[in-house]
Amino acid sequence: YQKYHHRPALTLTDEQFIKVKDIIRVLRYISESAHPRRKEALGNLLDILFYALTRYRGEEAEKVANTRGEQLFRIFYDLLLQNYNKQHTAIWYAEQLNLTPKYFSLAIQLATGKTPSEWISEMLVEQAKRLLSNRRDMTVQQVAYELGFKENATFCYFFKQQTGLRPSEFRKKNGTNS
Repeated sequence: YQKYHHRPALTLTDEQFIKVKDIIRVLRYISESAHPRRKEALGNLLDILFYALTRYRGEEAEKVANTRGEQLFRIFYDLLLQNYNKQHTAIWYAEQLNLTPKYFSLAIQLATGKTPSEWISEMLVEQAKRLLSNRRDMTVQQVAYELGFKENATFCYFFKQQTGLRPSEFRKKNGTNS
């Protein structure tokens, strides 16, 4: 999901479209069933779907010449997916790409319309929401540590700034216990 969130369009061949359509048909069938392991099956099928789409996107990317900013963004986003819970600063990502922070920020913003810091914050918020909603066994403090925040208060302040809700309020609003 994360790889397609920022750039959802993908051109498929007829053969690729048929394969994706078949996977979606099975997803729909399983989602409408009452099987006790339905969620697990759906998760596995979604993995297969995203694997196929990633493969098709890779084939498409080889055919299309991209700008330097788009190339940097792809590399940055892959780094972000691997390190969002450890590194929260654009400077760190710029260093990993051997770029000055100013050039890095400008290139990403021109390519995507968002700064690297906005991408980092968006990733952290999405992951925080996912953990707060799906991991009832984790306290807010554990979620904060999982996302690389050293202090629970820092995480709570960040989350409220981004969403308008405290983590515990978000959790209550989404029907989970804190």
